[in-house]
Amino acid sequence: MDKTITVLLQLSLIAPFVTVLMSALVASRILKGNPRWPALLGVSVSTLVALTAVIYFSPLLREQSYSQTLIRWLTLPGQPSLPLEIGVLFDSLSLTFYALLSAGMLYYLLLSPPDSNAGAGPTGPRYAVLLLLIGFCSTTGIVLATNFLQLFFCWCLLSMSLNLLHEVNFHSPDTAESPRRHWWGWNAFGDGTLLLGLFLMQTNFASLDFLTALQPAALSQVAAENRSALPGISVLLFFATLPRLGMFPASSLLVSREDAWAPRSLAGINLLSILAGLFLLLRCAPLILAVPATQILLLQLGALSALLTAFSALSLQQKTHPDRSLSWLAATLAGLVVAALGMGQAGITSGILALVVLELLVLAVLISLACWQQNSGIPAEAIGSARLCSMILILLAVCGLTGLLPALIAARASAEGIRTELFVWLVVLVAAAYVAGLVRFTLSLTAQKSMTNADSRFPVLALWGVSLGVSAVGILLLIPLPFVPTIWPGPLLETLPPLFERDWLLCSLFGLALLVAVILTWMTAGRHSSTTTTTEPPALLQLGRSHFYLLTLLDRALIQPLQLLARLVSLLEAWVVSRLSRFSLEKIPDYWGTLLLHMENGQAAFPALILVMTLSVLIFVLMVLQI
Repeated sequence: MDKTITVLLQLSLIAPFVTVLMSALVASRILKGNPRWPALLGVSVSTLVALTAVIYFSPLLREQSYSQTLIRWLTLPGQPSLPLEIGVLFDSLSLTFYALLSAGMLYYLLLSPPDSNAGAGPTGPRYAVLLLLIGFCSTTGIVLATNFLQLFFCWCLLSMSLNLLHEVNFHSPDTAESPRRHWWGWNAFGDGTLLLGLFLMQTNFASLDFLTALQPAALSQVAAENRSALPGISVLLFFATLPRLGMFPASSLLVSREDAWAPRSLAGINLLSILAGLFLLLRCAPLILAVPATQILLLQLGALSALLTAFSALSLQQKTHPDRSLSWLAATLAGLVVAALGMGQAGITSGILALVVLELLVLAVLISLACWQQNSGIPAEAIGSARLCSMILILLAVCGLTGLLPALIAARASAEGIRTELFVWLVVLVAAAYVAGLVRFTLSLTAQKSMTNADSRFPVLALWGVSLGVSAVGILLLIPLPFVPTIWPGPLLETLPPLFERDWLLCSLFGLALLVAVILTWMTAGRHSSTTTTTEPPALLQLGRSHFYLLTLLDRALIQPLQLLARLVSLLEAWVVSRLSRFSLEKIPDYWGTLLLHMENGQAAFPALILVMTLSVLIFVLMVLQI
C-alpha cells in the first residue's frame, strides 16, 4: 500500500511536467509531429492517474491527508529555514480538483477543432498548445500544493503562461488603434495581491508554518489562534482570486479584444483560470470565512457580479460572439459559487464542490463546441448529435445547481435582516438566468442551418463519449448507487428530502425558477439564423447595442404596461376632479346663501365668514384654472 501511495503522489506532478517537456520538444522542432498528440497523450495519463487516485484514496480520506515532498529547490535570502519545496498533497479537496482539472482538459483536447492560422500570428499554432500545457501543469501545481510558497510560484507561472498564450494568439488589426492588452494588468493585480496576503501571513502569524500551512487542520488551527490580521488577509485572498474568476470588474477583460478569442485562450480563461481561483477560495476558506464581514463581502459582491455578468450574457444577440457569451456565463457561475461560499455555513462544501465539478465539466464541452462554431462550423450531419448531447449536458447542469440549496437554506434560516433574505432570492434569480443563458447558448450553437464544412471532421464519437463520461460523473455525484463507494463530495439527492422539510418554499421556488427559465428560453429562441456582415463593429459598441436591445425588450414587457396603467390612473383622476369641480360650482352658492342666512339669525360668527369666503375664492380660482 505504501508503494502505491508513493507512486500515485509522484505521478500526479511528474506526468504533467513530462507532457510539457514533450510538447516543448515538438514546438521547438527537435521532434517532428503534431503538437496535439503529445498533449492528448500526456493529459490522458494525468486523467488516468487522477481517477486511480480518487478511487484508491476515497475510502482512506476521512479527516486525514497524504503528502510527499518531491523537490527541495530554492532557499529565500535571509530565510534559510524557508525553502521552496515542490510537493504533492492529497486530501478530499485537492483530489476532487485534480480529477476535475485532468478530465476537463482531456474533454477539451478531444473535442477541440484543428488549429487554424486565421486570427492568430505565425507563432500561434506552434506554441499555443505548449503554453496551454504549461498552464495545465501550473494549475496542477496549485491544486496539489503543500505550502504557500509552492502555490504562489505556480500561481505566477499560470499568469505568465496565460499572458503569453493570449499574446501568441493575438492578431492586431491593421488600424491606427493600439491593441488593448488588459490581461497583463489583471494577472499582475492577482499576483501582487496574493504576494501581499502571504507577506501579511508571514508577518502576523507566528504559529504558521509555510511548509505545512495548506493542510486543512493547520489552516483551521491558524484561523482559530490568530484573529488580529484575519480581516485584511481574508480580503486580500479574495481579491487575488477576483481576476482569475472573471468577476466584475475583471470581466472587462472579455471586451478588451475586438476579435474573437482564440480557442486556446478561451480554454485558459474559462477552465484553468477559474478552476485555480475557486480552489484558492475553497482551500483558504477557514481563513476567509473566519471573519463575518468578509462573508458579507463575498455574498454581496458574488451575487452582484453574477447578476451583471448574467445580464451581459443575456444581452448578446444569438449566434454572435459565442466566446464572449460563454465567458460571461462562466463568470456568472464563479459569482454564484462565491456568493454560496459567502453564506458561510457548515456542511455546504460538499454541495458547492458537486456544483463546481458538474458545471465546469459542462463548460469544458461547451468551450469546444463554441470553438467549432467560430472556427469552421459544425457539419450538418453532426447537428443532431450535438443537439442531443447538449440537451444531456444542460440537464446535468440544472441538476448540479441543486448544490446551491444547502447554502441558500442555511443562510435564509440564519438571516437576521432583510438584506440577507434579498440576496438569497437574488442568487435564485441569477441561477435561473444562468440556466437561461446556457440553454440559449446551446440552442444558438445547434440551430443554424448553414453549419456545414466538408474540410473538417467533427468528432461525433468523441462527443458522445465525453457526454457519457460527464453523465457518469453526474450520476455518481447525484444518485447514491449500491456497490459503488461514495466518492466525495457524495450524492446530492440524499440531502434533498431533509432540505425540503427545512424550507419547502425555497426549494419549490428554486426548482420552479429553473424550469421556467428553461421553458421560456426554449420558447423565445430564434428559429432562423441572422445574416452576418463582413465588417464587425467594435466590441464596446456591440455590447452597447446588445444592452440597448435587452432594455428595449424590458421596455416593451414592463415599462409600457406601467405607462398604460399610469395613463388609466390619470384619466380616472381627471374624471374625479371634473365631478368634484361641477359639484363645487353647483353647491357652493347654496352653502354661501345658507351661511348668510345663519349670520342674520346670529348663528355664525364673523371669522367663519372670512374663512369660508377665502376658501370660496381659492376654490373658484382653482376651478377656473382647471376649466
